[in-house]
Amino acid sequence: MDRYKNIIASEESRVKSIAAEISFAIEEDKRDNARLNSEISDLKKLKLDSLDWNEKNEMERRIKECQGRMNLRTYQDPKVLRKPYFGVLELEDEDLGDLAYCFGIQSVFGKDGKVLVVDWREAPVSRLYYEYDSGEDFEEDIRGRERAGTIVSKRKVDTTDSKLKSIIDGDTHLICTKTGEWKNIDKGATTVLKEDKKDHRLPEITALISTDQFRAITQTYSKIFLLQGGAGSGKTTVGLHRVSYLIYNNRQDFNPSNVLVVVFNKSLQKYISGVLPSLNINGSVNTETYHRWAGGLIRRGGANLSYNKENTSPQILRFKKSAVALKLVDRYLENLLSKSREWFLDKLKEARDPNYNKVKNDFAKIMRFGKLVTYLESDENVKADANYHNREKVRISLIKRLTNHKEDLYRLLTDKSFLSEIIKRYGFDDENIVDIVPSWQKKLKLQGLVDFADTGILLYIMQKKGVKTLPQYSHIMIDEAQDLSEVELATIILASDEKKSITICGDMAQKIKSDVSFDNPNGFEGFIKDLNKDNDIEVSAEKLNVGYRASKPIMNLAWHVLNEKPLMDVPRDGKKVVPVKTENDRDTALKISEIIRKYEKENEGALLCIITRFRNEADLIFKYLKEFSVDNVRRNDRENFSFEPGVIITNAHQIKGLEFSAVIVVNPSEKSYRDNLENRMLLHVAITRASEDLWLVGNETFAYGIEEYLKIP
Repeated sequence: MDRYKNIIASEESRVKSIAAEISFAIEEDKRDNARLNSEISDLKKLKLDSLDWNEKNEMERRIKECQGRMNLRTYQDPKVLRKPYFGVLELEDEDLGDLAYCFGIQSVFGKDGKVLVVDWREAPVSRLYYEYDSGEDFEEDIRGRERAGTIVSKRKVDTTDSKLKSIIDGDTHLICTKTGEWKNIDKGATTVLKEDKKDHRLPEITALISTDQFRAITQTYSKIFLLQGGAGSGKTTVGLHRVSYLIYNNRQDFNPSNVLVVVFNKSLQKYISGVLPSLNINGSVNTETYHRWAGGLIRRGGANLSYNKENTSPQILRFKKSAVALKLVDRYLENLLSKSREWFLDKLKEARDPNYNKVKNDFAKIMRFGKLVTYLESDENVKADANYHNREKVRISLIKRLTNHKEDLYRLLTDKSFLSEIIKRYGFDDENIVDIVPSWQKKLKLQGLVDFADTGILLYIMQKKGVKTLPQYSHIMIDEAQDLSEVELATIILASDEKKSITICGDMAQKIKSDVSFDNPNGFEGFIKDLNKDNDIEVSAEKLNVGYRASKPIMNLAWHVLNEKPLMDVPRDGKKVVPVKTENDRDTALKISEIIRKYEKENEGALLCIITRFRNEADLIFKYLKEFSVDNVRRNDRENFSFEPGVIITNAHQIKGLEFSAVIVVNPSEKSYRDNLENRMLLHVAITRASEDLWLVGNETFAYGIEEYLKIP
């Protein structure tokens, strides 16, 4: 370790110095704040006691002056001492000489306004850290000034609790052990240990952002940005950091309360909640699952929903989620707009209404449905005076009809001839849909119910009508977009404001929902581009090509399951995947209990995830594990996910987007994962939740030739 002594000493001195300056600035802020508050209090008392209005006005002027001085101060958050900074950049600037920057999740100032730590979102400066390596020459425009020079050193550091815990400098990875010794560990070792934090949600990993991820984060915001990449390439990380970046650099346009993050399920919503506060977003970003978000908007728009609990046929679900359903709504509303105008004018003509010609001329200019309702509600040509009650009657009647959104949903899905016309024009691969959809929807209408798949169609109807109560978000991030349908994606895009600032993250190799087809030859990327090609909206796409989560053995197995060649570079070696064959379900649970005990003994504070194919299988294994006295196992499902240390057991559809250091996949068998694309993708997802340790445990023949691949005797 002798050759690293200078690096260690330099960085220990740096963190000690910066922590001391931060502490001094915090105490100085407290003292200054106390002095100003005391002065303000005295001035208020003098103002109250004074009988002279000139004196009162003078006191008020001085009070405002003190308050202004308070606002000019930058009061530091003491929490910054928990981890002052994560990166150090030393450079030789041709004009300014030797410089050093420390980067953290927020800017930190010392006495006299000296910058101690630079916020990672300060793009002109942080670009030097994220996009250059040691020894490289740089030339950048920073705050309107051309800067050039050489990067001397670039280091990632762990400064938890204001103490130096680790240093990554190129291929060198130094860590300080609990005894205070420094060790040089393997280059591929995990750099974020959730076990140390006792919190296994998505960690704050700003320090580990790669060059390609940083470029994706800092994309121009006035466009739709499609971000694709394999499992573990950092799509969610980039999406969330992009939200933080946009808010920080343009708060005026991106207020947190007007930013929406749409996630795949409740477990993923809870999982990513760990990273949002660490991104130092001052304000509450809306984080929702699609159905919770869409249902809330529909109720806000005045429609109450009661959902059908019976199983809806796969053909109907697939149709209701397809792009053809969007064409159905568009054409239906065109017809409704035309018929509504004709009906209203006919009624005015019958009544010999003196405003008939004025209204007719106005109607000729109304080409969008939303403008018709606005016109009927407020325009002076159509609102009735005391002498024309007939006009008022038909006006109110038409408004009532046009705002009955559920009735429009039923009508467009029960009109067989209209449905047949749309299918003939735009095509759908199941001709029986013309008969089965109207019949099914009539049954639902009689019961006052809708399908869950109707949620997207109903929201799309309301958006196209221009319902005023629906929000328009300044930025939207969509995670796991490949498992949202064409209809659902369209409604999310329509919920963005005129900038159309949207980040869409997805990977078609992880699409696990069979009722989401994306018949477009270019998948959801092609669909998004086609959806916006007539709206003059820029759509750009980028792919992350490096996998950071899982090791090579895990990813190679995952690609074998997909029957695909490796789709991205995986730089990290790791442990072999461990297959464990058993005799029956009880023996499977017994072997799992043995794995758990051994793993927990070697990994204090660990969280291990057991993944089954089906819920009843998870219930059975959970029951056996309790019988075998595995007391810290939790049966997690949907909303009751917990990411504290221990053992969780859940089924494969619940773990989308999550990651764990250790995973046990139960019975990845031919019976559970039938040989089709959906099941291959589902097992691919289950396998790629593991970053370090993966076991396959079961008593049935493993699917897709896994046993031969792993050379199980």
